[in-house]
Amino acid sequence: MSRNNIESSFNTLLFDIYMSIHLEYDNLHNLLNVSASLSDKQQSEIEEKVSKWNDNNPEHEYAGHEVFENDIYKLLSYDKEINYAIFVLAFAKFEATLNKICTLIGDEKGFTIRVFDISGKGIHRSRKYLEKMFLVNFSELNS
Repeated sequence: MSRNNIESSFNTLLFDIYMSIHLEYDNLHNLLNVSASLSDKQQSEIEEKVSKWNDNNPEHEYAGHEVFENDIYKLLSYDKEINYAIFVLAFAKFEATLNKICTLIGDEKGFTIRVFDISGKGIHRSRKYLEKMFLVNFSELNS
């Protein structure tokens, strides 16, 4: 295989990796937007309920917040839980993408040792693989 073919093949591989990452994280970005939109809608609905209750009960000014306290708490809990779930999902996608990159480049280089042959789990395993097989020095990145 000529040098131009190797470079072309490697560039195609990098583009495929880029597109895979782009699609994965574009979906995650859309999920964040949908979640924020739903949360904003729920917040508006609660504010409207509180406002109507306060208008209909002027003798108990600001008591509407207490009446709808459960709805407010649920909304705050929902936001916290959905953000946590999205963070975990983003981390899992990052881990899977890192494994995919190690696998694809290892295959391209013809390595017989695969990322899943390395001891460890998740990102730590991928890091070990990159350090051993590609001589990546992560300590230089930390300084």
